[in-house]
Amino acid sequence: MILTYKCHNCKINFSLSLKANDRGELNRLNSLEEKCSNCNHKNELTINQIVATKSPYLKYIFAYALLLDIIIGIFLYLFTDFEITIMHTRRTFYVLSLIFVIPFVVASILLKNEMKSIKLFNKYFV
Repeated sequence: MILTYKCHNCKINFSLSLKANDRGELNRLNSLEEKCSNCNHKNELTINQIVATKSPYLKYIFAYALLLDIIIGIFLYLFTDFEITIMHTRRTFYVLSLIFVIPFVVASILLKNEMKSIKLFNKYFV
């Protein structure tokens, strides 16, 4: 989650370097003054002007999960005697499906928690 604000002078969105889970935690920080890097205008921000947005890195979380699955699959194929034969036993199929499902479940849980925290931050105002 990234906290952003809009400059009063040039109307461009900028991100804050502050980290807060909710507006109450952000309220405890005394100085909410930011200098715009575009027009050098000094913005005195109120808590309700700050908005939470998605992190740009969340788009790539499923790609990272797929890459992790491919690497695990290559290591299993090269360094173990793990055979991908579904005809003889069904256990190998279950193990392979479990290996490929776990990173995607973790990634989807991370995405769901991120979206939930963004909605909660933007829903309540002080």
